[in-house]
Amino acid sequence: MIAINIGIAIFTSRYHQVGPFAAPRRIIEEWRGHHGKLSVAALMPCYSLPGHAFWHNHLQTLRMLDCSPDLDRIRGATELDEADEFHANATKWLIEKFSKEHTKYQRVLMYEKIYESSRRWFESNSWHQCMEKVWHSIALTSSREDNYMIKHSCNGTIVEHPEYGEVIQLTGDQREKVKDFLIKVGIVNESNCRVHGF
Repeated sequence: MIAINIGIAIFTSRYHQVGPFAAPRRIIEEWRGHHGKLSVAALMPCYSLPGHAFWHNHLQTLRMLDCSPDLDRIRGATELDEADEFHANATKWLIEKFSKEHTKYQRVLMYEKIYESSRRWFESNSWHQCMEKVWHSIALTSSREDNYMIKHSCNGTIVEHPEYGEVIQLTGDQREKVKDFLIKVGIVNESNCRVHGF
């Protein structure tokens, strides 16, 4: 009985439904050493990720799909909330809604099967170039989940640095290539470039 219970405890604490904690931890690890705070979009079922308390002061914005109850009856009788609308047709939602705001985020999180169904949108917006699969679970509790989560990590923004003024900040696996390009075309001097992370 002790061995069985130890096995269950290890499985449920280390391997079952771990994606919502593993993916934010990976993002926080990657972001250490950057100036400015993170903006993350979680295109996942409602309340899938821990909120601001988990991210502490690393986070500026956590954008989640809205599924709040329509207490004021703003939506029509057949109108879906944002989360249901996204999962009904992810590509349509990305084109109509997310296209207007996706450049504000440094990271995007979602389940793998949703990414696969809308891969062309992500490829056309350069989010596919630096994605990472993060293990989630063997046993799924919802048809909207998948065994893996996809973490997209390519983006750029301009941040205000207290010493250097406006700074172009790039994230993701293309950092070295972008740095080489900026130096090659003469936009920046190599002495002014800093690459953090691995």
